[in-house]
Amino acid sequence: MAKRLERQRYLYEGERVYNVLLGEQALYSNVGGPDVMKAQLDRLLAVMGLPRVSLGVIPSAAATAVWLGHSFSMFDDKLVLVETFSAELSVTQPREIELYNKAFSLLRQSAVYGKSARALILAAVHYFDKQHV
Repeated sequence: MAKRLERQRYLYEGERVYNVLLGEQALYSNVGGPDVMKAQLDRLLAVMGLPRVSLGVIPSAAATAVWLGHSFSMFDDKLVLVETFSAELSVTQPREIELYNKAFSLLRQSAVYGKSARALILAAVHYFDKQHV
């Protein structure tokens, strides 16, 4: 937990902007139960207002130009980390990094931001609120 808190400080420092895309399905992937999910969703609502965070949600019914598959993190134009069940792959070849950049750009076109993204997150919060009834 200490490491996670240490990493979060970067959201508040420096000039870097963090561009995050989530599929709407991720908002409903119930890992840990309703209370854990609501806490995670509340955290998304909190960080999406930060000046260094651009949070987009791809609605489940949105048309996409590429498959919204495995997760990946891009670090400028030097590194892409791809997460699988068994390993984290480091992609450093410029040609491959450009493919991830293109995929991210295409997915970004399907995403909603701001009030629309907030509405999708709040709908998921309300869904998990009902799980306690």
